[in-house]
Amino acid sequence: MCLLGSVTLLAVLPVPALAISIRQMRRKEQDRLARMDVDYQRRKELAEFNARREERIRATEERTAKKRAKRQKKKDKKRQKKEKLDTPASGQEEEEVQIHSVEENSTDSDSSDERQIRPLPYSESQPKENIS
Repeated sequence: MCLLGSVTLLAVLPVPALAISIRQMRRKEQDRLARMDVDYQRRKELAEFNARREERIRATEERTAKKRAKRQKKKDKKRQKKEKLDTPASGQEEEEVQIHSVEENSTDSDSSDERQIRPLPYSESQPKENIS
């Protein structure tokens, strides 16, 4: 009887061992699927976050560009207004410069030996003294 009982034990042992290995494989597969689901959710959330972030950055850049254009327009208006006020005075200065250049050309054409040497103003001709 002993022999028969041991044979029965041997015959019964492989079935639970097989059942344990199937359970282990099933558990491993379920763990793998759970990890895959968690990983998928994490990637999905990360992609959504990046999409929202890019949208916020794009909106911020648009606002910044709009404000920059407004500032530039304001500067241009100010510059045009200043040029408009300075235009009559600058026109007279240009005429004076042209007159002086014509006079200089006429003196240069007379002879190169008779060139006039003009003294520099005092502030430029004299070196500044260091006051210690």
